[in-house]
Amino acid sequence: MLIHDIIGELSIPVNLHLARDGEQALLMLSDHLFEPDLVILDLNLPKISGYEVLERRPLRTVPVVVFTGSISEADIQRSLNLGAQEYFRKPLDLNAYREPGGDGRQILRSIRDKVLTLPEEATVVPGHGPRTTIGREKERNPFLTGL
Repeated sequence: MLIHDIIGELSIPVNLHLARDGEQALLMLSDHLFEPDLVILDLNLPKISGYEVLERRPLRTVPVVVFTGSISEADIQRSLNLGAQEYFRKPLDLNAYREPGGDGRQILRSIRDKVLTLPEEATVVPGHGPRTTIGREKERNPFLTGL
C-alpha cells in the first residue's frame, strides 16, 4: 500500500491497479484488455511469489520494477536475470520518499536511464492508449518531458 500512498500524492493522473497476491497479478497480466505502462512488483507476494510472477508474466514488453524489502544481492541478481528492469529496496516509511535523494527520485532516474534508453523503435504498451514505441512516447508523452 506504500505505492498507493505515494502515487496518491502525485500531481499527475495515474491509474493504479493493485493485485492482492501473485495469482491475481498473473490473471491481470494475462488479460488482453489490460495494458499497463509499468509493473511494480514485490517479491514477497502471497500464493505465488514475485519471482514466479516474473517468470510466468505474459507481457514481456512491459517494464517490471521490483520494489521490495530485501537487500540480498542474490534477490537483486535473480530479479534482474528474470527480466526486471530495476530493483529498489522499499524504505520503511513514506517520509523516506519525501527526503532529498530518496527513492522517489531514484525511480525517476531509472525510468530515464533504463526505460527511456531502450531503442526508439522498441514497442511499449502504455495504459493510456494503443501500442506505441519508445520514440513516440518520448516525442508525445508530456509526463516524460524533463526526464
